[in-house]
Amino acid sequence: KEELYVMGAHGTVSPDMMLNQTNAKAIIRGEPEFTILDLCRGKKLKEIDGITFKDNGLAIHNKDRELLSLNDLPLPAFHLIDIGKYSYEILGNRLLLFEGSRGCPYPCIYCQKSMYGRSYRIKSPEKLIDEVDYGVKNFHAKSAYFIDLEFTLKRDFVEEVCNGIMKRNIQFRWTCQTRADTVDLDLLKLMRKAGCKLIHFGVETGSERIMETINKKISLSRIADGILMAKKAGIDQACFFMFGFPTETEDDKLKTIAFAKMLNPTYASFHKVTPYPGTLLFEMVGDRCKASLSPSWIEEHDTDHLNKTIRQALLEFYVRRRYVCSNILFSNPYRLIRKLRLFYNYWKSLKCVTQANPPNG
Repeated sequence: KEELYVMGAHGTVSPDMMLNQTNAKAIIRGEPEFTILDLCRGKKLKEIDGITFKDNGLAIHNKDRELLSLNDLPLPAFHLIDIGKYSYEILGNRLLLFEGSRGCPYPCIYCQKSMYGRSYRIKSPEKLIDEVDYGVKNFHAKSAYFIDLEFTLKRDFVEEVCNGIMKRNIQFRWTCQTRADTVDLDLLKLMRKAGCKLIHFGVETGSERIMETINKKISLSRIADGILMAKKAGIDQACFFMFGFPTETEDDKLKTIAFAKMLNPTYASFHKVTPYPGTLLFEMVGDRCKASLSPSWIEEHDTDHLNKTIRQALLEFYVRRRYVCSNILFSNPYRLIRKLRLFYNYWKSLKCVTQANPPNG
């Protein structure tokens, strides 16, 4: 008999809503691994920590499951997937995901931390290296994404992982995401030697005032330093920016576009701010926005207007002499084709979103 269970950040924050709006037998709150194991072993719902279910029409919230030790997790079951079907446009094919840590200690108002909390937990470097070795050598992975929220938060951890990868001669391309203030040139050079080809940096805004508003706890100058060090180390950079923060003005938006061009990363992507449940931003935006998860609390943050701003940012960043010349004159043809295809797909997806979300009337 097929049964539906819902897990993830939304189920963790709003289990009642998810239970009422789906046909799920239960909502899995928090980290799902051992909860799913209990379900597969046939334990009764009332005996399983970390779930919400209905009993005679009433929602029952079992106690939260304690945060697990990442070292207790087994090797990923890579044999259950065909990794030949997985790729990352700007990194490569035969892609696997790895995870060395969970949680994030930073207080940004837009980030949803309901699944793992703000406590920062890491696997032992040896265990993570074992997983990478297992995935690359047994399943012929060519590329990997370390999905940690802040991969370089613990410098000694990253050093041990990189040195372990090189010691075992594990050959693959990989990427990660992190903050620009948790890297330095020596660490980045080590990561490059260990196969790191790309780092994702969350920049968010080019306005110091908005940076303070969102509680990012980093300066624009420190972000610029981090991006420059990645360039010196020979690592590509993908920077994320967002439009639609509280109190953001047109001038703030223009500052963000200008900052993106000044940083001149290998890739830049621009997005609308979304007030997810469980974030401070969600509590700030009011009932109008909560209903649609849209940042349209004032006319300037109308969805259609934000989409136009994103299109403007894309054109100003990618269609400019400095970027075009550097990528035509100094980039190999395959990399150029990859960038053009990525830009086209991104632009097309933005057009689809605009059509699906017509202007507010």
